[in-house]
Amino acid sequence: MTPATVIHELGHSVVCVAHGYKQSIQIDSMSASSYCYSSEMGDSYLFKAFGGLLASIVMLAPIASAKIRSIIWIAIPLVVLGISHAINAFIETAFYDFYITDNSILPQLLMMISLVLFFGLLIKYGRV
Repeated sequence: MTPATVIHELGHSVVCVAHGYKQSIQIDSMSASSYCYSSEMGDSYLFKAFGGLLASIVMLAPIASAKIRSIIWIAIPLVVLGISHAINAFIETAFYDFYITDNSILPQLLMMISLVLFFGLLIKYGRV
């Protein structure tokens, strides 16, 4: 689990609290999850998408700095995490019921996308 995952769950929690509901976040060594104590928030596109969007923004923001872009071993992981969380935001919003109930296919799919992106960027920009 990466710090981006915790930021992702904080994004969901921000929307929940902004709507006046209580929330909780559970973090363990392998994952993190947030829960909003409201049945209404499950229908909110903002609640579904904001976790991935916040993590994506936080991970991609440092890339705006030329200094960070020039340090490739920092830039590549930030880009991979940012894009992965953006894809996750789309999947979590568009296919929410499947996203919530599936514990096998989607995590593996997202990991494969991240690995392909990571190694693709390493091959293109890495200096070996």
